Amino acid sequence: MQEQERAQQKIVVAFDFGTTYSGYAFSHSNNPFKVGTFLWKSGQESLVSQKTPTSILLNPEVSFHSFGFEAEDKFANLSKAEEHEDWRLFRQFKMLLLSEGQLKRSTTIADVSKKKEHEMPAIEIFAMSIQYLKDHFLEQIKSQGLDETSFIVQYVLTVPAIWGDKAKAFMREAAMKAGIDSDSLTLALEPEVASIWCKSRESGSQYAHSQEAKISLSCEGTRYMVVDLGGGTADICIHEINKDGLKQIGKASGGPWGGTNVDRRLLKFFKRLVGTQALEALKDEGMNDYFDLLRCFEASKREFDGEANKKMSFKVPGLLQELCERFNGKTLSDRVQELFNADKVEFKRDKMRIHSSEVAKWFDAPISSLVKHIRGIFEDRQIGIIHTIVLVGGFSESPFVQNKIRRAFSNRRVIVPYEASLAVLKGAVIFGHNPDAVTSRVLKYTYGISVDLPFDEEKHSEESKFFKRTFNAWRAKDCFKPFVRVNDEVKYADRILHKFAQRDCLSSCVRIYRSTEHSPVYVTDPGCEYIGKVEIEHSIDYVTIEVTLMFGTTELMVKARLKESGRERIAVLQCLEQ
Repeated sequence: MQEQERAQQKIVVAFDFGTTYSGYAFSHSNNPFKVGTFLWKSGQESLVSQKTPTSILLNPEVSFHSFGFEAEDKFANLSKAEEHEDWRLFRQFKMLLLSEGQLKRSTTIADVSKKKEHEMPAIEIFAMSIQYLKDHFLEQIKSQGLDETSFIVQYVLTVPAIWGDKAKAFMREAAMKAGIDSDSLTLALEPEVASIWCKSRESGSQYAHSQEAKISLSCEGTRYMVVDLGGGTADICIHEINKDGLKQIGKASGGPWGGTNVDRRLLKFFKRLVGTQALEALKDEGMNDYFDLLRCFEASKREFDGEANKKMSFKVPGLLQELCERFNGKTLSDRVQELFNADKVEFKRDKMRIHSSEVAKWFDAPISSLVKHIRGIFEDRQIGIIHTIVLVGGFSESPFVQNKIRRAFSNRRVIVPYEASLAVLKGAVIFGHNPDAVTSRVLKYTYGISVDLPFDEEKHSEESKFFKRTFNAWRAKDCFKPFVRVNDEVKYADRILHKFAQRDCLSSCVRIYRSTEHSPVYVTDPGCEYIGKVEIEHSIDYVTIEVTLMFGTTELMVKARLKESGRERIAVLQCLEQ
């Protein structure tokens, strides 16, 4: 009996696969809120962090070598010894999935060299990365004296709420390639799980804010906005607290307004200062210096508050100074004096100091877009009154970002939880133990299937008209039969059932479509997209098929059942093309 109880024990591990940094956290079913994380170390700067860079290194045999700080440090050392040419380093590749229109299994991504011959199938790079995190977690569990066979592992993989069905299917397939069984995998929406963590009983005592702020996320009926600011994207959800959990209000939204926008402005600044050739040469001759520059800036960026008459200071690698003189015929100090006013930018010894007013401009584009978007949400009368904004994610830890949001929305309460960059990761663990914590969601699309309908000359086009002998009537083909519509609210346990008959075939294929429109007529209309199918075989040539769409989870699940035999198939839609 004791062995049977041990076998039923569960550990939930969550992987937060970010644009710039990734990590994992876990907890045991005996104490779900005791969430543990792993500390990653960089050999270059003796840096210790609860997340590691989303970077993966492949060796000359095009197989996995390392991930995170280890991958970047290894590649940097290879670069220093001029032995890196046949190695491939992939960095910050998650943003590929934000534009899912052309996403396929065959989609490729480039490494840092941008060489065509170094491109790899994106799904392989994602799968290797997830497998590394999975294997690293299992090794940590073993090092703690736990036998893998004595517990069940439930894996949770976080994804932005603004991602579509294809991107989610892509991540699920990559996880399965990484050796995670589909039944043991849950996808979690990042702002949702951050919200779960922020209102959990364990995190409540960790707010570095007033008692009023703590209470604001515990009252039933309260509506608040969660803004997840990561490296690549800003992901926004509105939740209402009810007695059973969280209810989503309105559709999730957001855009590419994360912290990497500021990093790009830094690189643009240096391209102007030392030239593109010098900056590219830094990557070729001293990749370790290039990474150190970015890491040093990352630390300064998180501390930057925009206070007047202050300057952001960070170290400039000696090699970059040499390259500046080589390609420009002038020292870095001379270039600074030539291009900038002394009160704006100065360079002494190895320190670059930039006035806050100049650095603030680097934040302008993403923050302005974010503020404009949030204002648009508040102007939507259907959303109702929202008094509280919760900022989570690594970019939200910037005091400058916090101050900008507070000033833009001075009539609302802005809360930044303790360790905001870990809210998604820790919340995903809690979600793995309690997947019905979000009681309802709002649909971003109209979902349905392709059917033939009786021809209606006032509604249907002549091109869709055909005569169907089995009905002895004129029909319209490729009609969109909606199951649910855009902006509909679906509860966690909701099941939408549709029945139809098929004859003269020994297998049935149910094709699922989505549309941005409320009432599409055809599956070929603008805004309509095929997203997947469920196939089921049968031994008789006339069957009644019951199709059930299950919308309550983070992924669309479909069940096709033969009424005559009871045979059924349930699947998470695999909507990726080759």
